Amino acid sequence: MNFVADPEAIIRQLRKDNRQEEQRSRGTQNALNTTSSTLSALSATPLTLSPILPTVPEEMNNPWEFPALKKVETIKEFNGNADSLDDFMTSVNAYIFFRDLPLKQGGWVQPDDEDGWEYCPPPVNDAAAGRMRKNYKYGKKFCVMLAERFTDAAREWWITSGKNSGVNC
Repeated sequence: MNFVADPEAIIRQLRKDNRQEEQRSRGTQNALNTTSSTLSALSATPLTLSPILPTVPEEMNNPWEFPALKKVETIKEFNGNADSLDDFMTSVNAYIFFRDLPLKQGGWVQPDDEDGWEYCPPPVNDAAAGRMRKNYKYGKKFCVMLAERFTDAAREWWITSGKNSGVNC
C-alpha cells in the first residue's frame, strides 16, 4: 500500500493495528482472570454439575460508541450568503472526513473492519440489528454544533426559527 499517495491509509492502518493490539491484550488479561478465578472457585467449593450455558459473541461484549464530537472551530463561518455556502460546505465535509464521523448519511450505521463506517439498511428486528445503531441523534448534535459557526443573517435565522424547527440534517 502506498502510504504517501494515500495518507488516510496510514491512519486506517494505525487504528487497525491499535485495535488488534488492544484485543490481544484483553484476550490475555481475560484468560488470566478466568484461570485465576476458576482455580479459586474449584478449591473453595465442592464439585457440582451445572448446565453448559451458550457463550455470548465477543462483539456483544464490546459495544461501540460514536466518536466524541469536538470543537468545530476549524469549520469556516457561514453568514447566510450564497457566495460563502460552498466554502462552508467544503469545510464541513472536510471536518467529517478527517475525523471519520459516521455522518455521510442518516440511518443505521456500524463500525467496519478498517476503522470506518458501514451504512446499513434498516434491520428487520432488534436481533437483526446486532451492532448497528441509528445516527440521527448524533447527527442532530453535530448540526447544533455547526450552528455555532453561523454569523449575521444565518445566526439570526438560527436564533429566531432554526433551532425550533427540528433539526433535520
